[in-house]
Amino acid sequence: MIFGQVLDDEEIPTSAAGNFQGYDDTGNWQQDSLYGIQFRAELEDGLSATGQITGRGYENYDATVTWAYLTYQFNEEFSIKAGRQRLPYYMYSDFLDVGYAYHWISPPTEVYAIGQFDNFDGISFEYLTEIRNWTSRLSLSGGSTTTIVDIGTTSSEIKTQEFIVFAWSLNYDWFTLRLGHSQTDVSLDFYTDFADNIDRIISINGPGLTAEQYKNLSAEGKRTNFDSLGLTGDWGRFFAIAEYKRAQVEDAPFSVDNSAWYLSGGIRHNQFTFHFTYAEEDMEDNEKTVEAVQAVRPTLQQIAGGVIGNALEQATAAQLLQSLDILYLGGFELGNL
Repeated sequence: MIFGQVLDDEEIPTSAAGNFQGYDDTGNWQQDSLYGIQFRAELEDGLSATGQITGRGYENYDATVTWAYLTYQFNEEFSIKAGRQRLPYYMYSDFLDVGYAYHWISPPTEVYAIGQFDNFDGISFEYLTEIRNWTSRLSLSGGSTTTIVDIGTTSSEIKTQEFIVFAWSLNYDWFTLRLGHSQTDVSLDFYTDFADNIDRIISINGPGLTAEQYKNLSAEGKRTNFDSLGLTGDWGRFFAIAEYKRAQVEDAPFSVDNSAWYLSGGIRHNQFTFHFTYAEEDMEDNEKTVEAVQAVRPTLQQIAGGVIGNALEQATAAQLLQSLDILYLGGFELGNL
């Protein structure tokens, strides 16, 4: 169980729901708390089955199958997995649900806030070998995923197709280097439906959205790239970790360029670990989306104000206006998945 509380919200950003990463000034036991059951069965020579069921506090502890895959170990170096498994975005992504595997209560959200967008259905290959005095672990994964994400106070389905994830780690004694790259085509129905509604409403007072405006307000098949670099030094009693990520989305109606990094270090003393972490995040909105929002706002204001349109159209325009800034001007960042 994990408890968190915001003591002073004047200097930190809050979401559309009025909280910071799920926490507010009343305290919360649910946001980062979870339970899990994991099993592994050896089926026959080289073949095994792995499953995991978890329940998260922010989802009312409803049981969800997060892992369900078969592994075939061809030899000591090469293996293949097929089924539902964890997306290996960053250094600790493979075991985010296993709290004792890292020194934090939860990893830095600037890099690891991927929400429910953390598992996929597909296949992965892993090659483990020795290169002189270095241990090399190379993995390649591919597949797709469909999940629910929160956008402001609304939930929407997000789909990824043609998911490809590459990860390579090298370890030498106390030092580990990890490189990662992934790409996928992302579709977020809520944004596409919202753009369709804008186009329909403003067309009662002239032309609807231009092709360029629609492209930058909708979210259908947007090519997305994630890149990461991680470094770890572990000298037994002392340790240091640094990690950097960058997420870029083509013609997205939300953040198109998101970068973040953290630096963490600590000292182990008996059963205690004393550590410090510093993190930063930088997000850049799509300028063409901002321009499209400013272009449609006057027409929506006219309709919502009762200048033109019937009562239903006026009410719809008012709802669209209310959501414009939340959705398009910093309300949802795909790079935080």
